[in-house]
Amino acid sequence: MRFFSDDIDSEVQARLNYKRLAVLYHPDMGGNEEVMREINQEYEIVKKRLRKYRKDFDDLRVGDMVLVNGTECEVTAVFEKTFIAKAKGRHRLAVFEKKTGCSIYDNKFKARLPE
Repeated sequence: MRFFSDDIDSEVQARLNYKRLAVLYHPDMGGNEEVMREINQEYEIVKKRLRKYRKDFDDLRVGDMVLVNGTECEVTAVFEKTFIAKAKGRHRLAVFEKKTGCSIYDNKFKARLPE
């Protein structure tokens, strides 16, 4: 992607990035209309990707595997808005939001489903 980085992990972050780009490139503000079309297309792609991930975490069950910053983890508990994942072969646990996949206590930990 040209305008949005792959590390955007929430719709709020995507929207803020979109608004910043709109101020810079909107035709009414002296920007280019073609560039603004590209930004709109990429923004729609990012929103769809984020919605897909959110739905995927809604279906988590105990025993499912997730990747946390590239480390294989097993889901040990699932609650209404959160889930707990334990790193395989280690005693480390982390609590994640189902909505974003981000750790509640340390935002540098991000969970994702394996492809």
